[in-house]
Amino acid sequence: MAEMFSTMTTRVSRPSSRSVRYLTLGALAAITLTPSLSGQDLPARRSCADVTTQAALNECFAYNARQAALTLQMLLGELQAELSQDEYQQLVSIQGLWEQYRDQHCEWRAAFFGRGSIGPTIYWSCMEHQTDLRVDALKLLLCEGAGMTGPCAASRKYDRPEL
Repeated sequence: MAEMFSTMTTRVSRPSSRSVRYLTLGALAAITLTPSLSGQDLPARRSCADVTTQAALNECFAYNARQAALTLQMLLGELQAELSQDEYQQLVSIQGLWEQYRDQHCEWRAAFFGRGSIGPTIYWSCMEHQTDLRVDALKLLLCEGAGMTGPCAASRKYDRPEL
């Protein structure tokens, strides 16, 4: 799993489309091969409010996007144990399509800033936000009736604390 994020750790600029495709395929492999991480705390995020340079801000948002991705992986691992094999295989397929959408959407958002120094901040904040929305949508599958009765203890553990 650490290998999957190695390019994200050292790079704070937007990845190329090719590296995004590689990352997406790597994420799908990690989802399928990673055992459930349930029972662990959510990966901690940083507050970027007091960051004073653009480079540090870019790194802070990149870090938080990686943490959001880890949270999503934890949830997907837990869902693997809860869903039938067919349901989980459908989820893996849909997840790949969702990742393509997220990556292209965030590249599009950042493109409005060209090669400006804020571009990576826009990209990584978009990646974090879109991933958080995905966690919010999927976490209810852990509940009775796939969330028809509302949130439950299993889904609430994926609620994000305020920074």
